[in-house]
Amino acid sequence: MEQAHALDWATEQFGGAPLGDHRRVKRLIRYAAAILIKPSASIPAQCEAKKDFSTAVNRMFRGDKVTFQSVSADPRRQTIERVFVSVVDRGVSQVPQERLRGGESA
Repeated sequence: MEQAHALDWATEQFGGAPLGDHRRVKRLIRYAAAILIKPSASIPAQCEAKKDFSTAVNRMFRGDKVTFQSVSADPRRQTIERVFVSVVDRGVSQVPQERLRGGESA
């Protein structure tokens, strides 16, 4: 996959991540694109041996603002919205909102 497409995908998936600082979001997007291009490589290899970027990625993941919940919040929201639209498009109108938001099922 080429870099531009990887960055577009990563921006769509993680651009709204609540990481507390826009620089963290930009770093996450850049790193997610790098993972998409080289999924089996090490962090330094994914970062193309750019020591500053590799160090920044490691520091980002060690921080308390970048958690599984914060990184996955935007993709999870997008998935729920797509499922809801799909369900509505199919004419199923009796889907409890709490189930769509991840609440307990009845």
